[in-house]
Amino acid sequence: MNRNVLFGISAVKNRMRIFSLVLLLLLSLTLQGCGGDSNSVTNPGNSTVGPDGGTVTDSGGASVTIPAEALSSDVIITVNTILAKDDLPLDNQTFLPLMGGAEFKPSGTQFAIPVTIKIPVDPPLGTGEEATVFYWDESENRWCEVEGDVTVALGGESLTVEVTHFSLFSVVTNVFDNFHDNFGDGSTAESAFASYISWFKSNVTNMNRKGVYEGDCYKVVGLRLGLAYDVMHYPDGPHYQGIPYVMEGETSNHDVIFYKAFELVQSGVIDKNYNLEIHAYLECCAPEVTVSADPAMIGTNEASEVTATVTCDDEAMKGSQVSFESLGGLGTVSPPTGAVDENGKALTTFTAGDDEGTESIRASLTTCNDQENPDGAAQIEISDSWTADMNIAFVLDEGDEPMYVFTDNVSISLNLSIDEGVVTGTGTGSHNVDLSIATRCGEQNMIAPEFSVVVTGAKVGNNLEFMVISMSMPISFTLHCVWESSEEDFDYPIFGLLESSMMAQYIVVTVPWENGGTDSGSGSDPNGGTNPMTWSYTIMLNEGS
Repeated sequence: MNRNVLFGISAVKNRMRIFSLVLLLLLSLTLQGCGGDSNSVTNPGNSTVGPDGGTVTDSGGASVTIPAEALSSDVIITVNTILAKDDLPLDNQTFLPLMGGAEFKPSGTQFAIPVTIKIPVDPPLGTGEEATVFYWDESENRWCEVEGDVTVALGGESLTVEVTHFSLFSVVTNVFDNFHDNFGDGSTAESAFASYISWFKSNVTNMNRKGVYEGDCYKVVGLRLGLAYDVMHYPDGPHYQGIPYVMEGETSNHDVIFYKAFELVQSGVIDKNYNLEIHAYLECCAPEVTVSADPAMIGTNEASEVTATVTCDDEAMKGSQVSFESLGGLGTVSPPTGAVDENGKALTTFTAGDDEGTESIRASLTTCNDQENPDGAAQIEISDSWTADMNIAFVLDEGDEPMYVFTDNVSISLNLSIDEGVVTGTGTGSHNVDLSIATRCGEQNMIAPEFSVVVTGAKVGNNLEFMVISMSMPISFTLHCVWESSEEDFDYPIFGLLESSMMAQYIVVTVPWENGGTDSGSGSDPNGGTNPMTWSYTIMLNEGS
């Protein structure tokens, strides 16, 4: 029986030649970066190596060690480290978590003896964690798994593998999960395939998973996993064969292929081969766009930095162009467009005009055909006029005869103005005095009128820093104390001076410049001796006019 006809192996290989999509095009949730049109590298290393062999190392960490007699003549060897997904050429983009890669030139160089390549990986591989190394097959226009054992360095920050030719190499998660070991002698093919499907959908990709491919955001809408296998044991042993497959979801124009072929011939003992093929059908979808402004509260003619974060799931849409627009017309944005960086951020600056109000800054971008134009917006409050409510508790615990505790709960209402970074304002305050007095004494002639304050300070970053200074804070009262043989009056006119002095010297407010921003603090009079007056305050900022 013709095995290629039975199992469609020739058809599989022909179909692989038709598709120019890379072997590594399965969905990644953790890739840093996205498709680009440049092959950026880290200080490529190059050196001439001849029949005596040698090592060439790139400053990015990739290297190749060539043994003696691997080359028959001198060759200029170039090593380029691939740091991120967008460092790959556009035609070699991947849809898998790219841990690292390297390009070794001249591409296609053949070696008489295997050479050892070293590729840095990030994040480092953990203990027992495995990875798969692929090379770009230019004749087949696809990624193929490198045969041979992959050795992970101590610490997991790099790996090595032997190869017999130069190409573009990439390192991804262990996408085959030792399928061959589970396949065994063919008797466990069906169960090995079923186990692999479960592992693949849990660890590599599943329906509706999203990732960046060729600069756009895609999601998986269909999966087809198939296995063609034929195992013949000699001379009269069992013969296993089959073509199990699983199909989920629907097909689409973007058919991403994942392929592994294995063949083992032991003359007179066993003839074993299988082809494991996976199709992930993709559809373009809208990425996520979030927008923030810092600071979100500004005065007229002041500026705020606006950041648009554009991701496909958790993957940055690097290189995408974002358009910014001031919807309320209360200011301008510059620049009006920005490119998404490797962290998924695009930046612009909003500058307010002369009018107060709430401004919305929208960020949007154009995605693949027939998809919505995703956008997000940030709100910026523009106001030069603010109010604040401040409460200060002053306490003096007098420990000598006559014993009393003086508490003054001061409430202050402030009207603030912020102009070119300077904070000014006025306000009014009131007292709420409480005296806890010894049993022989009583309060007389309490005077605690309302008072006026002024504010002076500055805008520092996203905060307002200022002091509240009273013009006058008269407080006076008399304690009338009666003993068995005498009585006496004690006058206390000094507490208003103490409170006013502490406000002017020690209470500095640092409140976030935002609606509802708060601050609090406490302290004591450093000149108060054994029983100093203490204070504690809270303040809340409110937008107002």
